[in-house]
Amino acid sequence: MVAVVVVVLGLVFWAVWRIVREAGQAGVAVVRASGDAATQVAEGLARVLRDTFNLQPRVTVAGETRIEAPRSTRELVLVKQSLERRHAWANQRLWSTKRMDVSAQFTVSVGFDLSQPLDIEVDRTGRRARVTLPRPRILSVHLDTIHPARENDGWWNRITPQDRAMVHQELQQMVEQDARESGLLEMADAELRRVLSAEMQRQGGEIEFQTGEAGRRTLEPPQG
Repeated sequence: MVAVVVVVLGLVFWAVWRIVREAGQAGVAVVRASGDAATQVAEGLARVLRDTFNLQPRVTVAGETRIEAPRSTRELVLVKQSLERRHAWANQRLWSTKRMDVSAQFTVSVGFDLSQPLDIEVDRTGRRARVTLPRPRILSVHLDTIHPARENDGWWNRITPQDRAMVHQELQQMVEQDARESGLLEMADAELRRVLSAEMQRQGGEIEFQTGEAGRRTLEPPQG
């Protein structure tokens, strides 16, 4: 009778050990598969940036940095726009007024300063990604053409070379303001987001964007 009980208990312990062992192996397989999926998603997002923009981001998977972004002083130009601006300038001194009327055409380049961070974080399941982008900015304003200015001196208030330099500087500042108000910065930001969103949608996951410093908390997988 005792021998029978010992045998039964041995069979029970053996069965429990097999269940726990197989469950553990299944858990390891799931973790490995999740890691593989997350890595594939991260590599896909990084690859689309490299292929489209020749850009290498920093990539983090489940809180672990997989790819470090190289230090760069490059700029990523996503939008170029030709803008024309006219500036009517006047200065009065002792009831004597001098005037200049000048117009010019500029090319404005808008995009991202790559010395700022661009980070991609992917959760452990590969179903959710968070991208930290630098803020878009005006990278350059290039003077293409300037039309001869109409200048009128005052009786004793003459136009000087310093006046001309100041008017040209004011003209460039006006063009920069025009670029901001016309939505060029938003266009550059939207283009980068569009490329990453399309890649994440292709892989069947969710993506969110933030601007500025990368988040410190680990990205959690979506619920459900």
